[in-house]
Amino acid sequence: MRLLRRVVVSAGLFSLFVWAPHPTAAVQSDQVAPEAPPPSFVHPPELFGGLWDYNSEESVNAATGRPEQSPRSATQPGAGGQRAGGGVTRVPLPRGMGPAGSGTTRDGWNAGSGNRYAPPPQLLRENRDLSRDLLEIPEALTIRVANDRVTFIDDLNRERTYPTDGSRHKYQLAASRFNAKLLWDEGQLRKEIDGGLGFKMTEIYFLSADGQRLFVFLRVTKTRPDGPTIGANRVYDRVSVE
Repeated sequence: MRLLRRVVVSAGLFSLFVWAPHPTAAVQSDQVAPEAPPPSFVHPPELFGGLWDYNSEESVNAATGRPEQSPRSATQPGAGGQRAGGGVTRVPLPRGMGPAGSGTTRDGWNAGSGNRYAPPPQLLRENRDLSRDLLEIPEALTIRVANDRVTFIDDLNRERTYPTDGSRHKYQLAASRFNAKLLWDEGQLRKEIDGGLGFKMTEIYFLSADGQRLFVFLRVTKTRPDGPTIGANRVYDRVSVE
């Protein structure tokens, strides 16, 4: 059995990554972004279900275009089965995530927002912990799709179920508490997250044309226009369980 490592996304770098044919090559923000998936890429919700294995070679930090973690050794096995597909894939950007990132907000305790008083240190720590926990990498991900809900189970067997009607509910991951809502959007699964101090984050899940790869794009909403891009463009390979 493979030993699963826990990795936290590194933030604080300022270059903007869109998506290039090679996962370590960053694309400057003034270049034309890849097109959104054509209608033939829209898959039924049930195809999202199954066991997915994190692809460390093609998953990148959104700010730098570099891998989130060191490439896996060729001697390391997959997570419980054999990966379907393979090779470097040009990934289209999901709708709502253009080259400018996920947008900005000036809500909450942000620099230049007009707040006269700084937030308490405890709230700042909670906000940093929330960002860290939500950007932690699950190296194995199980997705169960029902008519009115989607359940995610990570590699630590932590399970969270989200209604798909867009209703907002409270959740907890490790010691961090947050609110989230989930909905299907033309073949993409979109999760909106919010927490204390104006924290906001978007997760978009969509599939490759053949349905054998799951792409997960995560963006923490910027607190100021010139702030760094914080997030990741992750690739998961479908695992064939024998």
